[in-house]
Amino acid sequence: MPIDLGIKIDEDDMVISFLKALEGVNLSKHFKKGKCRGRKEYDRCKLLKVALFAYMLCDNDLRSMESLCRYDIRFMYIMGEERLSFMAFERLLKDYLVKNIDEIFFELSNSIGALMKINKEIQYIDGTKLEADAGKYTFVYKTRIINARKKLWQKISDSIADINKNRGLGFNQNDKYCAQEIGYIVQYLFEVMKKEEIEPVYGRGKRKTEIQRSYDEFLKYYEKLLEYEYWLDIIDERNSCSKTDHDATMCATKMDYYCNTGLSRPCYNAQIAVSDGVIVNAELYQRPADSKTFIPFMERYNAYNGEYPKHPMADAGYGSFENYMYCTDKKMELDMKYSMYAKKNEPKYKKNNKYNPLLWEMNEQGYKVCPNGYVFNQYVNERYNEDGKYLRIIQLYENKEKCGGCQFKEKCLK
Repeated sequence: MPIDLGIKIDEDDMVISFLKALEGVNLSKHFKKGKCRGRKEYDRCKLLKVALFAYMLCDNDLRSMESLCRYDIRFMYIMGEERLSFMAFERLLKDYLVKNIDEIFFELSNSIGALMKINKEIQYIDGTKLEADAGKYTFVYKTRIINARKKLWQKISDSIADINKNRGLGFNQNDKYCAQEIGYIVQYLFEVMKKEEIEPVYGRGKRKTEIQRSYDEFLKYYEKLLEYEYWLDIIDERNSCSKTDHDATMCATKMDYYCNTGLSRPCYNAQIAVSDGVIVNAELYQRPADSKTFIPFMERYNAYNGEYPKHPMADAGYGSFENYMYCTDKKMELDMKYSMYAKKNEPKYKKNNKYNPLLWEMNEQGYKVCPNGYVFNQYVNERYNEDGKYLRIIQLYENKEKCGGCQFKEKCLK
């Protein structure tokens, strides 16, 4: 008689909890409509359950899924002991699914939340750097490329001036050049060599003509500019990338176990939101700073759930003017800490930085009072910062005596 596999699986096994959570999720609506021609196909919902459970166990290779369905009792239980080929999973993920698998994640999360009766109005948000599968020292930095390109532009201008003077040509001298412009010069010089029947020579003991030296020089300029443009196009709005994983960004990771220094490694910034122990939102970002990921992270949650959390709890890494204004716009509470939130209350920091305006007391009228008792209540002017979406107005104040006769003036005005 066939063995009932459900009897052989422990009640506290992960697969039991997984199937219980999926009971409230309608998986059939995520598939394309239409019947399969030929022989009867596998149950698509069962296939998707197997794929999701394999993802849950971090064993999401198609060949591994095929093997698990043959030899792992949990996967055999889900599929009803049907033996699958890896091609069945490939068709499932490529052809059958009509929507992004992210929607299944949010439905599953909401199903678990309904079972556990969690309060999704309060979400604890934090991020971590996940190291990419890329070469540790294969980094490319935008700032270095921009600085090197400026120096190269100056060399190109000097070379154009020389070739115009020596051969009576009229190439334009500019502050900036693109690879295509230099390519036209390279093509022109090659045609001149061809017309004058000059054979290019290379190697030791062979003397190059003046026109070939110019041709070789501009050809190097062209190749270098092409390389700079290629990397700047890949980096785009980021500050860096890795040569072996173009999507990864170089991030300053925490202390290294062996050399006790922070190292830059190619990473992804994983953002996770948790309510009552259940993950309700998760996403990967290319930005190293947490403050820049907060707004798109909240918009992602709203896109799938149609609401914003009332209390987004986060550490000081998320505290920025733009994020606070965004929370105000979306009717969310300002529960994020700001930069220096904890540091400014440390006794040692207070003692060593008592002249820092961040630590000064405020009087009843809301004006800063310095350690020597001067009240800064005289309005000077305003500065406007319109870099982001929200206008920021910074007001500057001074005291009536303008710190005249203050014995701490030299220390304070730093």
